[in-house]
Amino acid sequence: MASKPKSQERGPRYVALYHWVMDTKAWKSLNPNARCAYAFIARRYAGPGRNNGMIPCSVREIADDLGIGKTTAQTALDALQDRGFIVQTRRGGLNIKHRHATEWLLTEFK
Repeated sequence: MASKPKSQERGPRYVALYHWVMDTKAWKSLNPNARCAYAFIARRYAGPGRNNGMIPCSVREIADDLGIGKTTAQTALDALQDRGFIVQTRRGGLNIKHRHATEWLLTEFK
């Protein structure tokens, strides 16, 4: 019998929004776009000891996924940074030789 792929061994992936996070004044002060942007970034978090601090996500990706403008997406990211939910660890860039998205750290995880 063939073994299961590793993704199936661990079970389905999900994003947890803990009550203690959602009960904070900082979370309650976020607008819906910022909350959705947080969930979009958190979806890319691979678990403890995996990729926190190296989660790639660009303003353009958030804007496309949420159906909002790039300026609104940037405002959402600024609000998340302002309130301490995310920290930028590597700035993204577009040039001919190297193209990469900004990388983020979710502060609720180690």
